Order: sequence, then C-alpha cells, then structure tokens
Amino acid sequence: MRDLFSVGKETNSRDERLEILTKQILKLQNQLLKITEQQKTYHQTILKKQEALEEKIENQKIEATTKELFLQPEEESYIMLEEKKEEKTPIAHEEYVDSLEKEIIKSVAKNKKTIIKQKILAIASKQRTTSKNVKEIIVDKYRYCSKATFYRYLSELKRQQKIETITINNKEYVCNISIDRKTNSF
Repeated sequence: MRDLFSVGKETNSRDERLEILTKQILKLQNQLLKITEQQKTYHQTILKKQEALEEKIENQKIEATTKELFLQPEEESYIMLEEKKEEKTPIAHEEYVDSLEKEIIKSVAKNKKTIIKQKILAIASKQRTTSKNVKEIIVDKYRYCSKATFYRYLSELKRQQKIETITINNKEYVCNISIDRKTNSF
C-alpha cells in the first residue's frame, strides 16, 4: 500500500507544478500584451510628434520663401543705388586714365599691323606649326584680328620673304625664314 500512496503524491506534485507553470505563462502573456500596447501608444505619439515637426519645418520654409520674395525687391533697389553711387565717384578719375589709355591705344592701333606680324613670326619661329594652328592662336584664341586680315598679313609676310610655307602631306607648315637664314650663316 505504500506504493499506492507514493504514486498519488508524485502525480499531485506534478499537477501542482504544471498549474504553477501555466499560471506563470499566462502572467507572461498578459505582460507581453501590455508591453505591445504600450509600444503601440509610444509609436503613435512619436509619429504625431514627428508629423508636427514636419509641419513646423514646412511652415518655416514657406515663411522664409515669402520673406525672401518680399525682401528681394528692396534688396535689388538697394544694390542698384549702390551701383549708381559707385559709377559716379570714379568718373573724375576715369577721365585722367582714359586720356592715357587713349594715347596708348592710338599708338598700338597705328602699329597693330606690325605687332600682329611680329606675333606671327614669333609663333612660326618657336615651333613647327601649320598656318591653321597659327590662325587659331592669333584669331581664335587671342582675337588680335579677323580671319581675313590674318591671311592678308600672312601673304604680306610671304611677299616680304620673311615667312615661307611648306606643304607636306596636304598640310601647310609655316617657317620663319629670317631666323633660318641667321642660323644657316654660321
């Protein structure tokens, strides 16, 4: 009979343990539900705060753009007034500089033809180039003269025998003869 009584005690203790464990599981489930509900409410409040902040930012952007639109004409007129003042003050000084500049420009304009010819000769003497490359430097890059004027000066230099053109493989190379003669005389 002792065996019968001990078996009953073991089953009672197991049942009690199972009941305790199920109660604990139920408590944990309830706690999890409460935690998830709290997380949902926190998430909703955070979303509301974020939306409010985004609205504030948008309102501030709109206010800033409207302020810029209203302030912009005033700033432009202010800048225009400053520009007019700056134009008035250097006029007396410009008259003095203009007279010097005009004299220099007149002297350069008188010698423009010779200056451009010297530039052509200098470029032709420094490197072996085609007449097209010299034209690109004189006309396109520095804009000393027009294309027609450049080719007129080039033909004048050929007539004066200061420059010679050599055609190799359908390319016309320009050679400065005056320098070549000096080097060949040695």
